[in-house]
Amino acid sequence: MSDLFPLEKREQYFLRLNEMGKDYGIVFKRSNGYLANSRRALLLGEYAKSTNSFEALHSALFKAYFTEGKDIGDCEVLLQLAKSAGLSREEVEQAWQNENLIHPANITAVPTFEINGGDYIVGVRSYNAFREALHKAGRL
Repeated sequence: MSDLFPLEKREQYFLRLNEMGKDYGIVFKRSNGYLANSRRALLLGEYAKSTNSFEALHSALFKAYFTEGKDIGDCEVLLQLAKSAGLSREEVEQAWQNENLIHPANITAVPTFEINGGDYIVGVRSYNAFREALHKAGRL
């Protein structure tokens, strides 16, 4: 991460994240200096939507990455999180093999938010970007 963002910018980023998360009880841990490859986590999340495990997995992934600073690109970390959400090792491995879980939606980055069944907000975006997308979709 230091190659992409100078230390001062990273510190400002985490201060702002924690300020925004404070009202929701969310604490963002300072980065360990790496960006996780979250492709397997994304595949796992998409698979979990077809089960009753999505909410538990989503919460576990969020907490693990942002609050605990875990590498959600690490297979063992993902296996532990999936197990805590009620998914078996076999389900996890099946999800990792199914690229069709993400390609039809043209999901290319995390986070990706689907708005109203067709429009997508890809990557980290501002509050105003969400407001505009929700307004366009008639949800605001």
